[in-house]
Amino acid sequence: MDLVPMSHWQDTYRGLDAPPKPLPMIAEWLFRVVPSGSGSCLEIGCFPGTYLAVLGQLGYELHGIDTEPRTAQDLPRWLRDDGLSVGTFHVCDFADFVPERQYDIVSSFGFIEHFHDWRSVLQQQAALVRPGGLLIVETPNFAGIVQRAVHQIGNPAHFRMHNPQAMRPTAWVQVLKRCGFEVISKEYLGGLEYGVPRCPRNILQRAFMWAASRTKWRLASMLQTPRSLYSPFCGVIARRVAQHLRSRA
Repeated sequence: MDLVPMSHWQDTYRGLDAPPKPLPMIAEWLFRVVPSGSGSCLEIGCFPGTYLAVLGQLGYELHGIDTEPRTAQDLPRWLRDDGLSVGTFHVCDFADFVPERQYDIVSSFGFIEHFHDWRSVLQQQAALVRPGGLLIVETPNFAGIVQRAVHQIGNPAHFRMHNPQAMRPTAWVQVLKRCGFEVISKEYLGGLEYGVPRCPRNILQRAFMWAASRTKWRLASMLQTPRSLYSPFCGVIARRVAQHLRSRA
């Protein structure tokens, strides 16, 4: 990932001994839109398997790729321990991944926004989907003005690891339609909520975060309908259209 050093992920995942619990707003979206099945599912940037496990609960055989070394041993074991069907896991950079097949579902959660050239990354993911299969893409929503301000001021170092231009579902749809996909779900996920990692802050940053927290406490109950302005996450689920692919063959 060209915006995130490997050491960041190693520090983030240190001490994990199981996939973290999924956020309800994202898990609900997956359960609502993705049909149950017995096909194959590949996650790009799969460690620690939080949402890969959700897709496994829908019946899919799970595959993954990640640069985290524990992807090869720990993650498959965790998933098997949960009674899920496990396939092949690759430890390598996605740019170097040489696929031997296509998959019924290809997914990424919080991945493409860590690249400058996110369109190429998205196209590479789309190429891994079999005709009739699904592509799932989810990222935080730092493009929304509320989330952007809170994250950019509340933790500038963390914000710089993300490309807000890669967090626009409408732009993803434009790329995916050119790749022969039809969109079945384009959504912002969650109401007014912040998830800014803790960090040292100066007095102005502390004052801003105090005001943001007070505002959220007062408005959160009224701002539960997902909106691009303030929702913390966004996602697209699209199907690769077999007829389109045949016409281009």
